[in-house]
Amino acid sequence: PLVILDNVLNKTTGRDFVTSLAVDWELVKGLTIHSQLDYRYQTSVGDVYRASNTSQDANDNGGIAQINNSFNQNLMSETYLTFSRTFNENHSLTVMAGHSYNWDTGRGLYTTARGFVNDVLKNENMNAGNPNLRQIYNDGYYLSKLLSFYGRINYSLKDKYLLTATMRADGSTKFGKNNKWGYFPSVSVGWRMSEENFLKQVDAISGLKLRASFGATGDNSLTADATTNLLYSALYSFGEGTGTATPGLANISELIGNPDLGWAKTHEFDVGLDLSLLKNRINLVFDYYYSVTKDMLFLRTASSITGHTQYWTNQGKVRNKGIELTLDTYNFAKKNFSWNTSLNFSLNRNRLLDLGGEAQMIKEGYSKERYINIVGQPAIQFYGYKTDGVWMSQEELDAGPSFSTNIDRVGGLKVVDVNNDGVLDDKDMTVIGDPYPDFTWGITNTFRFYNFDLSILFQGVHGGDVINADATYKDVQIRNEKYNIRHRWVSESHPGDGRTPTTYGVPWINTDYDVEDASYAALRNITLGYTLPKHISKKIHLKSLRIYVTANNLWFITSKSYRGINPEYRNTSSPYDDTLISGYQRGSFPMVMTFTTGIDINF
Repeated sequence: PLVILDNVLNKTTGRDFVTSLAVDWELVKGLTIHSQLDYRYQTSVGDVYRASNTSQDANDNGGIAQINNSFNQNLMSETYLTFSRTFNENHSLTVMAGHSYNWDTGRGLYTTARGFVNDVLKNENMNAGNPNLRQIYNDGYYLSKLLSFYGRINYSLKDKYLLTATMRADGSTKFGKNNKWGYFPSVSVGWRMSEENFLKQVDAISGLKLRASFGATGDNSLTADATTNLLYSALYSFGEGTGTATPGLANISELIGNPDLGWAKTHEFDVGLDLSLLKNRINLVFDYYYSVTKDMLFLRTASSITGHTQYWTNQGKVRNKGIELTLDTYNFAKKNFSWNTSLNFSLNRNRLLDLGGEAQMIKEGYSKERYINIVGQPAIQFYGYKTDGVWMSQEELDAGPSFSTNIDRVGGLKVVDVNNDGVLDDKDMTVIGDPYPDFTWGITNTFRFYNFDLSILFQGVHGGDVINADATYKDVQIRNEKYNIRHRWVSESHPGDGRTPTTYGVPWINTDYDVEDASYAALRNITLGYTLPKHISKKIHLKSLRIYVTANNLWFITSKSYRGINPEYRNTSSPYDDTLISGYQRGSFPMVMTFTTGIDINF
């Protein structure tokens, strides 16, 4: 539970029950069966109360009380057979076939009350609120099922020439009855060049393998009811004149169901190299991939004649290509001391190839911020106004281009007239950023000294932007008040640094002023351990005993432009479950620094 001040309650309680059962059985020599059943049950109860003196919204409504209840259940079962055999010493064959089933369900009930006489009871008596301001609503019931059948064949000739072929069929209840099933084959080949005689004579090369693969995968990342028209409470009118209103049900959802939805399919080609040098002291893994996703799932604007605003569709196509690199080095290796380093690096570049015939689409998020999807450019980009500091004086404002709605203010943001037509309007909106990082990296150093071990992990992301909506809200502004007082515009005689505006004028959320660089570097993990010497473990009848201490997120450095508390956070619930919307931050949780100690005992 978390309680902030005496007049704000924000508490969440819940239960999380997880159980798993697995069985492995060798039916005959070379043939085994594996069966597993996993079950999870989660409940959550959220208690919220904001007194009338905590925010403008609560003040206008005499306090706001909320109780939010939700539960989720997930059941997953999987069974597969594996046959493995080696023939004539040169031929190795492994065949696997099986099926899995995933059942996921949940629902939520949310109540809100306003207009309390005082703040004594908080949300302990929802009936004490104004009955005309009470709301009880169900966030919806969902149920999704996924049934899969799959098979795989691995073949090896002399452990030099490798072949893997897979096939899977997935059926999802999220799709229409004619498109529930998707079929996804793949094949990969490998060549262990280091096993060839002409390379065995090269002492520096410990191992060399070339790989290539091509295959298809499916995506069903959409809401469970995307194919269905939903019924909500509504009033029906009867009689003449003013008539009477009778409660009933009607399809008044913003989302119209699309029964023709099917699987999004990604076809990917990958080529890679595994290289080991100097008796495996240097190990390199390199991959280049190129993939195209067809029938991409995304939300599209519906014609107003339907009575709805949007629907899910399978009309998009996007391309991704990039590289992934892992380098492991054993820098020092002695009996009582060793040091090895592991480095990983990856980058991805994507392009939107098709939007069902349209050249571009513009979407809005929760705060009315905008996103633009342009064919031939990165799939998601932020769309808004460029700014050039603040209006320093009334004279400057009167002389410059302005909006016809007269929202410009001295001390507010100065919007750039992008098309140079002398006025400011939607035609001056342009691309102001995107959520895609330039590259990501990580480096781990592991040291062993006698029976002590130490692991240090640094990780980072460079490039990529976020729309930091938190910066617009009072709570974050108060946290940054020291900076704001020193730099923001106060008056024409105290103009600040010329770049920090007041909250008046053009809304920040529609401009590049709320777009911030989400780059960061972090000390992710430090783990220090001590393993009891074997002769001592043996005396106390143990196989091994290790004591360790772990610390996570000890240090974070972000870009100078970032004003938030967590550069990794992204809102993902509606409307941000749309494939073509990403990069928005509001209400992010701070990075949590944790310390853990434990004992690992093997008998």
